[in-house]
Amino acid sequence: MGIGAGALWVAARLRREARRSRHWLTLTGRILCRGVISLQSDARSFTPRVRYSYTVAGKEYVGDRVYRTGSVGRLKASAQRLTDSLPESIPVHYNPENPAEAYLLTEPAAYYWITLSFGVGALLWGVVRALALIGD
Repeated sequence: MGIGAGALWVAARLRREARRSRHWLTLTGRILCRGVISLQSDARSFTPRVRYSYTVAGKEYVGDRVYRTGSVGRLKASAQRLTDSLPESIPVHYNPENPAEAYLLTEPAAYYWITLSFGVGALLWGVVRALALIGD
């Protein structure tokens, strides 16, 4: 049940971030540097590492958040392909109330639905297992 609850928490976070950034503005920025970094000490999960600059109302900002919700783990080759595919001039989504807050890519909607489905399934499985133990 704990795993299901954790997955539901992640799904809620994805949904909350999507709503919060729905009205952010987009402008063109440029990539300063790019690469791939490991998310774990065992080097199984990687994420793009990108620094980019963009200008809002005459002030230049530098960002490094690739995804709206933070880091997303991938296999190294997949993370590298994504990093290499980003154009030098790239759309940057920024918060008009706090232009220093920005990101490049939104996670696919499927991430939310997969996480939500997994969370509900795991939670239900845990409840069924708990009821089975009580019934014995």
